[in-house]
Parts: sequence; C-alpha cells; structure tokens
Amino acid sequence: MGLIGLIGIMGLMGCSGDDEEVRRQGTTVELAPYVTSYAETEATRAGEIVWPPEGFKPYSEMSYISDEMRLRGQKAAICTYFTSVTNGTNKAEARRFRRDGTGKWVIDLEVAANSYYLYGIVPFSALSDTTSSQVIKPNGSSYAEGATMNLTLNSVMNQDVCIVVGAKHGTKGEAENAQPEPVSQPKPGDFGCTIDMGNTSYIFLLFDHLYAAMCFRMRVGSDYAALRTIRLKELDLKIYNDEACTSLMKKKVSTTVNLQANNTGAWPFSGDIVFTPDESSDDMDWMAIYQDEDPQQPLPTGEEWSDRYGFIPYTNSDQYYILRSRYDVYDKEGNLIRKDCTAENKIKPREKFNKTRLERGKIYTLKITVEPTYLYVLSDPDLDSPTMKIE
Repeated sequence: MGLIGLIGIMGLMGCSGDDEEVRRQGTTVELAPYVTSYAETEATRAGEIVWPPEGFKPYSEMSYISDEMRLRGQKAAICTYFTSVTNGTNKAEARRFRRDGTGKWVIDLEVAANSYYLYGIVPFSALSDTTSSQVIKPNGSSYAEGATMNLTLNSVMNQDVCIVVGAKHGTKGEAENAQPEPVSQPKPGDFGCTIDMGNTSYIFLLFDHLYAAMCFRMRVGSDYAALRTIRLKELDLKIYNDEACTSLMKKKVSTTVNLQANNTGAWPFSGDIVFTPDESSDDMDWMAIYQDEDPQQPLPTGEEWSDRYGFIPYTNSDQYYILRSRYDVYDKEGNLIRKDCTAENKIKPREKFNKTRLERGKIYTLKITVEPTYLYVLSDPDLDSPTMKIE
C-alpha cells in the first residue's frame, strides 16, 4: 500500500547566522498523517500488516475525517507541539498544520531546524487553549521521556478527536516507495523527529482516537421515497447521566493523557483515558454532530445508506442519548412541502450495543430509516412529517 495520504506542506524554517542564501532557500516539509482504523463494536484493533504500520490507515482515506475536512476546512487542522530543550529549558511551541485551497498541508509559522519530540492533537479547534503551560508538560526531566497533555474538550464532537502516538522524520524516497525500510518506519511510542535546514524533510505522524465514534446510517423507506424526498439538514445530540434523561452531562469534559516515550513500538498510553465532567462548564444543550444548511443530496433509498458521525468520550457514568434530526420534505417534482421537520430518538447503549457507555477507538453503528406511520391517505399530515425509526 503506497502513501496515498501524503500531502505537501511548505514551510520556511528559521536558521541562525547571517547566511541570507540559506535563509531564502528554506526547507520543504511534507507531512504524512495516519490514524488507527476504528474497530467495529466487537472487533479488535488488529489489522492486516501493511504500510503504514499495522492497524493504521492514511488519514485522508478515512471517510469521516475527509468529509469533515472538506466541509469545515481549517477546523480539522492538526495542532503539533514541537518540543525541545534549549539552554537547559524544555520548550513546547504549538504549530498548526492546515489544508490550503489546493489540498496541501501548510504550517502556520516557521520552525527552526532542530531535533524535536512531536506531540499533538487533531482537530486544532478542539483545544480551548494551545499554550504549552496549559496543555503539555514533559514527563520527568525532558520531553524525550514522554509528555502529559491536559485536555478540556466538548462532550460531543462533530470531528474525530485524535492524539499523536508516534512521529518520525524521513526522506522523499521513503515517502514514495511502497514500503520504507523497517528502521525508518514510524512506530507508536517514538516521538523523535529532526528538521534539517536546506534539505527536504518529511514528517510522519501516527494518531489514535480519544473518543468513540457513533455512525448514524440513514435512508428513506422505499414506499415513502416513491412519494417524497428527504434532505437532511442537521443532527444534534444530547447526553444524559440517567435513563430518565433528566440529568444532562456537562458541556465540557476533562482528561489527562500520559504518553510514555519508548523506542520499542509499545503503545504509549499510560493507563485508561477517562473523561470527567468539567464542573465549571454549563450543562449540555443540543450539540451539532452534522450541519448542512443548504443540503444538495437527498437521503438515499432502498439498500443505500448515508453515514453521519458523532464522537463521544468515555466517562465513568452511564450514558443515554437523544438524537434530534432536522430535515426538509420535498415532493417528487422538487417542491418544498415541509421545512425544518424534526424527529427525536432516544438511544440506550445497553439495549443497542450491550454497553453502558461507548469505548474509545470503537465504532457503533445505528441504522435509521425515515418512514411515515401511515401511507394510505396522501393528505395525512404524517406523510409530510415522517418518523425516524431506529432499526
């Protein structure tokens, strides 16, 4: 498998001295981001042995990621901390990698040629504060020993929250060949990276998921589709701490992610990653997991499905969800019949997935069919405002 996910980044890297020719030459840096494949509910993380490393896929190939990048642009940017030791002091500089109009990744500010340990998170917009003192600290005396990241995130995300679990610099040949030499492959737990001035540098980043993914597979029932067309505009989600759905979760959750550096390929996460309610935040209101105010494509019919994703943290409490769908109804000639229809569905993870809460790195799929209660009277109001039925 080649590096399909390789995306170019142009960045000027700082240099010392007065050599203006070197300063103008700068350095070309290309980033190849990869992410672990979401496991099906009952599956394991193990994947086929391919390049990228086992269990990883090119970041750009993941449909739920590329769709969000296309729709939300810079919101899916990668925040990478370039950490180093300068004059005996640990430094961590946050840099944004974002996609430009041509699909390339562009770094926001120049980075000096140096040896770094790279830690980071995607999306960049998930961080309320990117200052190093608030987010990241070294384990032990140096970032070479790993890092601890203190994160406060939304309780529901419409983008996949991932954290860097490995980094590596490489060469153009390694990026273009089907499989680099094993010694050159990035691996979990190894965060070391060197940026050289005056040469083309390649950075490989490995990511793993912090949240569970909930996939909503939606379609319109064939009988109803013969009469009406549904255009989905919004999916919103609420999370409750009780089955009666009276105790809302907080809008924000907090966690501490401890990354243990190693050169053996061992997974760097130290202990479970559990999110706790941020009591300083408000109670959660509806939180959008999908928005399209001008939907172009109607929901499919028959055996076809349209997938929408929301991302949920693992907490210590039981979780119950209410999903709200907002959509417009059209007749078969394209005339708007009903605007901003809504439907709500209560989701009990214990019933649907045999889980009291959703686990990090796994994907949970719900199939939802749009259908009316009655079809035999064309003037029946329910025909114009159908229900959402979870199968």
